[in-house]
Amino acid sequence: LQCTGGEARLDYCGFITEHNCQQWDSVLLTCAPTPLPSSPAQLAADTATPWTFRLTGGDSFTNGRLEAMRPGESQWGTVCAVNFTKADAVVACRALGLPISPISFRNASVA
Repeated sequence: LQCTGGEARLDYCGFITEHNCQQWDSVLLTCAPTPLPSSPAQLAADTATPWTFRLTGGDSFTNGRLEAMRPGESQWGTVCAVNFTKADAVVACRALGLPISPISFRNASVA
């Protein structure tokens, strides 16, 4: 991703859709846990967004592996940690309707 940090949605950022990203290169993202939405259903990205994003595999709905799905497709793909920055993380949390600070992110291969 190539976000500046001010974007409302991840699909407003520059990005590369084809990359040799392995599962261990995926982004593990934690968005601030408070204030919490009343249900995970509220974490859906803006309905006008042509791409859909989610956090999956975490211990709560505010953290996990960041995944994306292209418009018209039914398979989720991982967001690659290569060149993923704090600005990208801020936009991801914002796009998911979660507080943007404090946040953390790391490559899935880091224990």
